[in-house]
Amino acid sequence: MRRADLFDFRRVFYLLLFTVCVPSLALSTFGILAIKQERAVVEKQLEDLYGARLDTLSEELARQMTQTQGQLDPKILAGQVRLLGERLFPGEKARFELVPADPAEGREDVVKALLRSITGERSRDSAPAGFGPPIVERPLTGALSGNSLVVRLPEGRSPASLAFVNRVVYGALLFLFYGAIAVGVVLTSRAVYREAKLSRLKSDFVSHVSHELRTPLTAIRMFVETLRLGRVRSEDERLECLDHLDKEAERLAVLVDRILDWARIESGRRVFRKVETPSAEVARKAVEVFDRQQLAPPGLIRMEIPEGLPPVEVDREAIEVVLVNLLTNAHKYTNSNKEIHLKVRATGKRVFFDVEDNGPGIPSAERKRIFEHFYRVDDLLTRRTEGTGLGLAIAKRIAEAHGGRIEVGGEVGKGSRFTVALPAAEKVS
Repeated sequence: MRRADLFDFRRVFYLLLFTVCVPSLALSTFGILAIKQERAVVEKQLEDLYGARLDTLSEELARQMTQTQGQLDPKILAGQVRLLGERLFPGEKARFELVPADPAEGREDVVKALLRSITGERSRDSAPAGFGPPIVERPLTGALSGNSLVVRLPEGRSPASLAFVNRVVYGALLFLFYGAIAVGVVLTSRAVYREAKLSRLKSDFVSHVSHELRTPLTAIRMFVETLRLGRVRSEDERLECLDHLDKEAERLAVLVDRILDWARIESGRRVFRKVETPSAEVARKAVEVFDRQQLAPPGLIRMEIPEGLPPVEVDREAIEVVLVNLLTNAHKYTNSNKEIHLKVRATGKRVFFDVEDNGPGIPSAERKRIFEHFYRVDDLLTRRTEGTGLGLAIAKRIAEAHGGRIEVGGEVGKGSRFTVALPAAEKVS
C-alpha cells in the first residue's frame, strides 16, 4: 500500500476511534459514578416508596384507634398492622410491623407498656426469619406515642442486595457495550483497509491496462508506419513486419478478451457451453494458441501427454484460456533459460493439467492471494513485468465453473507448478 493510501487509512481509522471512544468514555464515566452511588439511589427509592405506604398505614391505624376509642386488645393491635398492610397493599412482599421506639425517646404509658409486652420479646432491630432489618420507620403520635411503624424487606431484597444486582447488570451491559464497540472497530477497520487496498489495486489495474494497451498499439503503429513509408527493402522484411503486426494484434485481442471475460464473469453473464473433448486435444490446442501469441521460439513448451486419457466435458475455449494464461505466466516470470512443461495425467475420475516452470517460484504466503483479482506478487521480477492481475482470477473462476480447481505448488527458487484439475467426462453405457 502506498504511503498516501496508508495515511488516508490511518486518518479514517483515528477519526473512527475518536467518534466512537469519546462518547463511550463519557458514558462509562457516568456509569461508574452511577455504580458508586447505586446503593444510595436504591435506598432513596425504597424510602420514598415505603415511606408513603407507612404514612397511609399510620393514617388508617389512627382512624381505627379513633373508632374504637383506643380500646383495642394489644394482641389484636399488633396483628392489625400486618393485616392492614396486606389489605392496603395486596401482593406486597414487605412486612409491616409496630415496634416500640427507643426507650430514651418519649414517655412510658399504659398502652406503650402493653405493646412492649407483645413486641418486646425481641429487639426492635432484630428481624423475624426471612426478613432483614427495618429500612423505613415512622414514629406514631397520640395513643400510640412512643411506638413506630417499620417496614422490613425479605432477604435478597435489601438495598445492598438490590444495589449489587444492579451493579452486576450494569457492569455486564457495559462489558457487552465495549465488546460490541471493539468488534465493530475491528470489523470496520478491516473493511476500510480492504476498501483502501482494493482502490489502490484498481488504480494499479487501470495503470497496467493502459500500459499494456499502449505497448501493442505502439508496435502496431511502428510497423504500419514502416510499411506505409516503404522502408522495407525486401519481401522477407515485409512479411516479417506483417508477422509482427499479426502477433501484436493477437496480443491486443487477448488483453481485451481478458478484460471482457472478467466483466462477464463478475456480472454472471458468462455462459459456458460444455462438450465432451479429448484431454490431449485441449492441451495441444492451448499450446498452439500460446505459440501464436507469444514472441517465443516454437517448441518452447514441452508436452507430456500419455495415451488413453479420458475426455473432459468442458467449454473448450474457456479451458484453453485457463491453460494459455498459465503458460503465459510461466513464460513471463521465467528467466532467459526457460523450461516450461505441460503435463496431462488422469487419476480416478479427474484429469490434471500441470504447468511447470523453472522460475523463481511463489512463496507459500502468497499462494492464496495470487488468485484475488488485481493482485500481483510484489517482487522485482513482477514489477518489471507487465500484467493486469486478472489472469489467475479469471482462470480460477472458469475452473470452478467446470467443477474443478486450480492448485499451486513448487519451491521458491526452483520453479512453480500450477495444476488444473477437471472432472473426467462420464462414460455413457
